[in-house]
Amino acid sequence: MLLRRYKILLIIRGGNFCEKLPSIEYSIWIMITRIRLLLFIYLFCTNSINGILSPSRVENTIQMDMNHYQKITFDSLITDISCTKLSNTVFDFCTNMVQYKDFLYFMGSTMAGKNVYIYSKSGKFIKEITFSDALIVNSMCIVPELEELWVVSRFKIINKFKLDGAPVKKVSLPFPCAAIIPTAKQDFLVYSGGANTERGHIEGHFMALTDFKSIHKLYLPKWGKKEWLFAPYNLYTTDADDILILPDNTDTIYRYDTSEKEILPYYSLDFHGEFLTRDKYPKEDAGMAEIIDKKKYIHNCYSFYFASDYLFFKLMGKRTIFVLSGVKTISSFLSTVFLTISDPNM
Repeated sequence: MLLRRYKILLIIRGGNFCEKLPSIEYSIWIMITRIRLLLFIYLFCTNSINGILSPSRVENTIQMDMNHYQKITFDSLITDISCTKLSNTVFDFCTNMVQYKDFLYFMGSTMAGKNVYIYSKSGKFIKEITFSDALIVNSMCIVPELEELWVVSRFKIINKFKLDGAPVKKVSLPFPCAAIIPTAKQDFLVYSGGANTERGHIEGHFMALTDFKSIHKLYLPKWGKKEWLFAPYNLYTTDADDILILPDNTDTIYRYDTSEKEILPYYSLDFHGEFLTRDKYPKEDAGMAEIIDKKKYIHNCYSFYFASDYLFFKLMGKRTIFVLSGVKTISSFLSTVFLTISDPNM
């Protein structure tokens, strides 16, 4: 294009200037038009690239085809085993367990609701923490910086205790809270409970970063059809400084970047339409009962833990199996081995 423009100017210099003036004006008009066209193409491509790059983090997730896996037995993973026998177990089953220093904390469930049971590392019973609202106790966590045990109830109350179970105080939050994830410097990730209703989100999002004085950041915009708050048994798991998050009825495992304070998609779980995501969630209890009874979908995912370089979780419903993913290090995108632990009794 530049070569053509120079040829026109050379012809003009060799001829009558006045006769060639319209040609100069025309060439200038052509040049300006081309510049404008190039500028338009540049701006369009730039905006298009930005539009593509903004969700590219989803494309950069580790894709896991949940229909392609290797079946193994749990025994094949174990070379040595030891156990701790708990004394004085009065709960029917455990929904969550946390180990911190010399204590084991169990959220045990009975027909009367959920309470917290504290044991020593040797299994000796220390204390039972009971709640007047036991039927709506949601979750628990340890806050290392404060050396405290926090138990969430009623989707808005934080019951604070010392590590030995001595009560500290109760705090009522101005927004819904199903679970709390402690992060660095007394900042906390709060999960609302994931309902797409007026009382089920935090300023239009399912998760927020807060110091409980103000909200610093919001994550996971609300979506789906769920109308009731829900507290996952195991919302998150940790490995060193990494926090992995698996919200209920979500086919994506997220990673909290502690340096950037961002929640980014990490694993994308492809169930080929068999997983009950939020957009498929029934409005009526009868619809959910039918899904569970007839096993129409994989309707639940829990027991979410990271241990011995494996990421564990359990599927319930259409497929009831334990799943594990072998990862060398969470902080880098290395090749992932996808395995399914088969239970001969299932």
